[in-house]
Amino acid sequence: MSQKSKSTSESVKEAVVSAANSERDITLAIVDAVSGSLADARKHSADVGSAISEVVRGAFQGIGEIGADVRKGAKGTLIGVLRASREAGRGALDAVTTTAGVVVKSTAQFGGDLKMAAEGVVEGAIAGAKDLRLDVGEAASAAANSALKAASEIGATAREQVHGAVEGTIAGVKVVLGDEEARSRDAGKSKPARSGRTGQKSGHGRSTGKAAS
Repeated sequence: MSQKSKSTSESVKEAVVSAANSERDITLAIVDAVSGSLADARKHSADVGSAISEVVRGAFQGIGEIGADVRKGAKGTLIGVLRASREAGRGALDAVTTTAGVVVKSTAQFGGDLKMAAEGVVEGAIAGAKDLRLDVGEAASAAANSALKAASEIGATAREQVHGAVEGTIAGVKVVLGDEEARSRDAGKSKPARSGRTGQKSGHGRSTGKAAS
């Protein structure tokens, strides 16, 4: 199993390197390399998630080796996975989630720009969703949240970089983050103010409505 996985990663890496040396647009070249490799890998593995992970890792080994544009590489990788996943019958949002997380971690391994990687996977999710006539908002948000989760597992600095890259609107699509840590942080900031407003009372035992100084 490990030998087969290694072969898959190596073949995708070689395809990406070869594509980069051609005259083709790097994004389109990576779309084809990833889509074709994943479709082939699916013929030999029933574990779709593992197949996606190996293909994406191989693609980003190639991207890191040749110093290709990380944002374009991430976008092309996500689109390629979605195209192959449609053929294999895998749930699109599951494919988006798996791909985005592996892209971020793979980018970190070769010291690439995590912000560009995160933006790229969201853009790829949007473009791929349009091709498949899926809800682009759901696809974009799935990619963003997975990228953010992967970055959080890397470290605080990585998380900050990715969070800044994916929050708001990307390519005209509003990204919705299920960011429990941020919500908790916001709630924590508001608690002292509420406590101050209710903690000081007048001589008649009623709240004055003023925060304690």
